[in-house]
Amino acid sequence: MPEYRMIYFDGRGRAEPIRLALAVAGQAYEDKRIKDNEEWEKVKSDMPQEALPVFSVDGDVISQSSAILRYVAREYGLYGDGNKSMTKVDTIISTYEDFFTEMIKPFMEKDGENKKEMIKTFGEKAVPKYVSFIGKILSDNPEKSGWLVGSKLTVADIVVFCIIDSLLQLTVADIVVFCIIDSLLQLTVADIVVFCIIDSLLQLTVADIVVFCIIDSLLQLTVADIVVFCIIDSLLQLTVADIVVFCIIDSLLQLTVADIVVFCIIDSLLQLTVADIVVFCIIDSLLQLTVADIVVFCILDSNSLTVDGSRHRCVLYT
Repeated sequence: MPEYRMIYFDGRGRAEPIRLALAVAGQAYEDKRIKDNEEWEKVKSDMPQEALPVFSVDGDVISQSSAILRYVAREYGLYGDGNKSMTKVDTIISTYEDFFTEMIKPFMEKDGENKKEMIKTFGEKAVPKYVSFIGKILSDNPEKSGWLVGSKLTVADIVVFCIIDSLLQLTVADIVVFCIIDSLLQLTVADIVVFCIIDSLLQLTVADIVVFCIIDSLLQLTVADIVVFCIIDSLLQLTVADIVVFCIIDSLLQLTVADIVVFCIIDSLLQLTVADIVVFCIIDSLLQLTVADIVVFCILDSNSLTVDGSRHRCVLYT
């Protein structure tokens, strides 16, 4: 078994995709980290190109982060199958390098005001551009596997994870929550990209995510349902009480996404109570109401009809 040694600064940076690729491959290596600038100045002249990272294989040194990443990918089957797939992986690696270069520019700027403006520009222009690039590559994968290239994990997926992580600044708590979510939903890379786009728009909290998981465990939502739910929630600011009531209704009526949208609009106008919903469900079990009937029912309900025979007669008459 070869002996690997990685030298880089004490941070993620350009070495992180390599570390993750080695972790996926299950390969042990010495992770030498330069702690500060003083230590770096002492060893800088010993580095082949006076730059980091460097990676040694049984004493043979490889420079340049992309070259190291490709070496590990080739060694451990993380580069795709065939020249066409490998070229797609290369494209994504190069896209990651462009993204990383743009991302670090603001942090090299010493002027505080300029730095703020550069960070703002990066967020408003660069981020949407790269997310769009990645989304198109993912949707164009003919395998429709959830991976970016082919039907299995490659270093392309690893570098995209690094992009997502650098944008969202995930904490250990976030990762734990994500793993719990993933164990329930068995997410693919496609789902993760969609989630990150949604989160960047709606700024979800852990509480939102927990509520979402409860809903999904009851309703078995698709990605399309999730997008619709997030749009609805952003408009109506649903509470846990709203969601519980919704789940009770859905378990009785087996609602579609169209029904959900109509229900949310109706509820936002009429502020239905659980009593209203119970009466509605009794009526529906007898009459098998359509969405049109529901709208009529809500109009009648808005006239404050009492929960007795008169209400039932009105709905029957309608």
